Amino acid sequence: MTFIRLAEIIQDKARKSHGFKRQADASYIVELAQTLLEGDPFPARGLKVVSFRRGVLKIIAAGSASAAELKMRENEFREHLNKELKNSVIKKLLIITG
Repeated sequence: MTFIRLAEIIQDKARKSHGFKRQADASYIVELAQTLLEGDPFPARGLKVVSFRRGVLKIIAAGSASAAELKMRENEFREHLNKELKNSVIKKLLIITG
C-alpha cells in the first residue's frame, strides 16, 4: 500500500480549482466584452468576441470595415473594458477578419 502525502493532495486540488476559476473569469470577460461591443458607447455590427487568454481578447469581425472601426477605437474600448472589470487584465485586442 502506498501513501500520498496530504500536502500533495491539497496542492493538486488547488491547481485544478485555479484552472476552473481562470476559465470562469475568461468566460465572464468574453460575455462582458460582447455586451459592451453591442452597447451604447461602441455600437458595432458584425463583431463577435470569441476568447480571452493571457491578456489577449480575440474578436472576429465579419468585414474589414467593422474591423477597421474597432482598430481605430481599440485603446478606448480596452480602457473602457478594463474600467468595467476594475482591473487592467485586457492587454491587447486581436481582431481577425473572417
